[in-house]
Amino acid sequence: MWTWAVRTRVIVIAECMKESARGIQLAKESLGGVKATAVARFGLWDIISVEEGAIGHRDEAIAALEEALRDPLDSFEFWRSRAMIRLASLVGENNRKRAVSILEGAVALLSASHELPETETVKAMSELAIAQWLDCGDVARAFATWEEAARRLFEVVSKQRTDSWKALFVRFGHVSGYLASVASSGSPPKQTASGEPYAAPQPGMFLGDNAGLIEFYGRVKEHNLFAQLAMYADGLGRDESAKSWALKAVTDATAAGDVGAVSLSTIIAIPRLITSDQYDEAVRIAVVGGKASAEGMNRLRASADKPDWLVQREEASTEADEYSLLLAALPAALRIAKGVSARNDVQVATRSMSGACEAAAGQSNDPDLWTSLAVLFADMFIDRRPLAYLNAEANRLGERWGDTVRAIAYVGASVTADAPLEHSLILHDQVFRFARRMLQRKSCVYRLLLDPFVVEFWERALAERAFQFHAPRVVKAEFRTCLPRNNRGTRSRGFEGGRHRPFG
Repeated sequence: MWTWAVRTRVIVIAECMKESARGIQLAKESLGGVKATAVARFGLWDIISVEEGAIGHRDEAIAALEEALRDPLDSFEFWRSRAMIRLASLVGENNRKRAVSILEGAVALLSASHELPETETVKAMSELAIAQWLDCGDVARAFATWEEAARRLFEVVSKQRTDSWKALFVRFGHVSGYLASVASSGSPPKQTASGEPYAAPQPGMFLGDNAGLIEFYGRVKEHNLFAQLAMYADGLGRDESAKSWALKAVTDATAAGDVGAVSLSTIIAIPRLITSDQYDEAVRIAVVGGKASAEGMNRLRASADKPDWLVQREEASTEADEYSLLLAALPAALRIAKGVSARNDVQVATRSMSGACEAAAGQSNDPDLWTSLAVLFADMFIDRRPLAYLNAEANRLGERWGDTVRAIAYVGASVTADAPLEHSLILHDQVFRFARRMLQRKSCVYRLLLDPFVVEFWERALAERAFQFHAPRVVKAEFRTCLPRNNRGTRSRGFEGGRHRPFG
């Protein structure tokens, strides 16, 4: 009680009476008293650091915080963790690594406490993630810490949605948006949804409990945070995390009717579902994403003063199925065809995908499309129809349903037993041209599905049938130069075409 009485007097003198030097002097004089126990020393040095910092005495504030934290204590975890965060934000200006070390200690202190609310650990972990990012300028280092902080944040909300939680959530979402943008595009966001400049994360920003942030909270922001975390993980190639957060975003955003968040999250989730051979879930999510994308386009048409609602609904129906095919069916064809190239048993995967297409027919505006697709997958990968048949199917189905179905058939045709390498090369070129037109260049479909399929196919072809080329050594060397640049922790930029003609 004596310590807090002295602290209160110091605050009144320094902050209310505007006599900082006198208040600081009072605290220092009290340190020499008989009541200056280890707990008292912490409390007094802590308030000295606050007042020194308030008048711009950075070095003095650091020295006071170091004195406050010098003696080990078995209590006051809250105040000690706050002191550690403040110390880290001050020393981090010149020594980033020390700031990280101090914050790791704060997180450990709070994690071991059974009395403080979990939100305090979230704040300390958030500060640690920012410090880790600032230490090396690489958002990848901060990801694991940030993701764990997010998990803890959502664990708290499962119990209660208090005002303090909402304020923390808004601040956390702001930083998530910044880190996700840097990870996914290489650049920070330029402005907030309200048009204001997007402030970069700063050390110490999670210390305050700014009640004014509550007005920016909305339930919709929760699934937006799921989507941001999925973008963050996607940008770093953390596939399991990207899939997990994206699926949460799809579920929550679908219930809220947020078509933008649904569309973004399905793009991230589906390729990971396909690589896990979860074809049923991938197609189900693709149907949801296709409808959301079509609805988004419909809203854009409406906002552009094009009120022909009947035409818009018809266009949206077609677009929904086309987008669903692009999201799930083409990636699935690449995944299964890669298994064919590797001479794996692909019948189980094909039956799963065909069954998923049959199920999708019941939810589609064009059931014939999905039932025809189910048959096409069986033709390509179970019955192993010959090249001429699949080429004819590519033309027939493509004429009716467009280039996505044609590209799917081309993938299957390229791995038929009777396809000459020259013909496979032409088909792969057509698939890549289509992908470049329809997919973002940074899409994870390249890294997870398209590139692995092409690399697997041509590595085996060059190993077993190089004699079909006029200059096998030249072709092999050229193939190596155009392999995807897919270093660990980075996203593939896509298979690069060679400079020389491989045939003739």
